Amino acid sequence: MIENKLILHPNPETGNIVICIPVPDCGLTIEQIAAKDVPYGQPYLIIDREDLPIRDTTFMAALEGDFSQPHGEGQNWGTGSMYDVVGWNNDGTPKIQSKG
Repeated sequence: MIENKLILHPNPETGNIVICIPVPDCGLTIEQIAAKDVPYGQPYLIIDREDLPIRDTTFMAALEGDFSQPHGEGQNWGTGSMYDVVGWNNDGTPKIQSKG
């Protein structure tokens, strides 16, 4: 279930790990959310919430991740890309349009 998942990816500017918390009833799969919300070309991991090794947010900057075998990478139709997602096709692929 999507509410039990988190998306982790490295911040391309700081190197820290970003934790994306998906909205449960948004109508997208966890993979669609990751592909559109992770910056273009950045690797991501999808994990279960209970597998997050840090519970105390005081030490979030100490969180590390192994992205050598990612579950995917941000696509060129989401955050930091040249295109906007304007909807979704029945097969789960995005409907995109050029920004600007």
